[in-house]
Amino acid sequence: MGMARHGQHVASHRAPGRVLRCRLQLVFLAQQAASAIDDPPTTHALLPPPMLHVHPSLPHNPHATTPSPPASAQQPTRLPRSAHTHTLFAHSSPPNSMVAYLWLVWYQANTKLSPKHWALAVTYELNERAYATFYEIMGDGTGMGQFVPAVVRRVHLTGTHGHQPYDGKLLLGEITDSVLGALEMYSESAVELVNSHNRKRGLGESNCQDWAIIIVRSLEDSLLLPRGTLTKVEKCPRFG
Repeated sequence: MGMARHGQHVASHRAPGRVLRCRLQLVFLAQQAASAIDDPPTTHALLPPPMLHVHPSLPHNPHATTPSPPASAQQPTRLPRSAHTHTLFAHSSPPNSMVAYLWLVWYQANTKLSPKHWALAVTYELNERAYATFYEIMGDGTGMGQFVPAVVRRVHLTGTHGHQPYDGKLLLGEITDSVLGALEMYSESAVELVNSHNRKRGLGESNCQDWAIIIVRSLEDSLLLPRGTLTKVEKCPRFG
């Protein structure tokens, strides 16, 4: 995470109750996506239902008839997790829904002790050079541990991200158009939790890695990603 992109590592276990309540709000967002694909929710709704829509800036669909132009992008501390979430049904896609792939992508840090930048990427293909839409957060420039969400479109999945060389990726799973339409909303909600935590606990406690974990946990809890996805994410490289 270069320059203002990176806060220092999190110690979210200091406020488990507060983070868990906030996390459940994100779980509800995931439930709205689940209900859009005819899957029953598994937890109680905490917020009014948002309107889901497919964002116009999704990654290139390789099945479209119009060709696209070429384009020039220590162990983790576990965040609290609900002990009452159970697998009740298998994730399924409606017949007319375009399946996309959700990835966690990380980049080389400036030093061995600096945290890596993490981002979420969506592609319609599995090859290394597939075009992707990246969802991420970046420092707001104040140096106060506050972040803003960003969407970077039509970047190669394994390309250099700004000045940060690509370092690795993890396929999180397949997602449907309903989830795609909610990803930007997920990102905005998760960055609010990160910023709020940093204001209360210290500017360096939460960063882009915690932002990604919040989103992945919510998707997995709502059975929109396979069981065990969060565990794999938490084992991904954090520093260097």
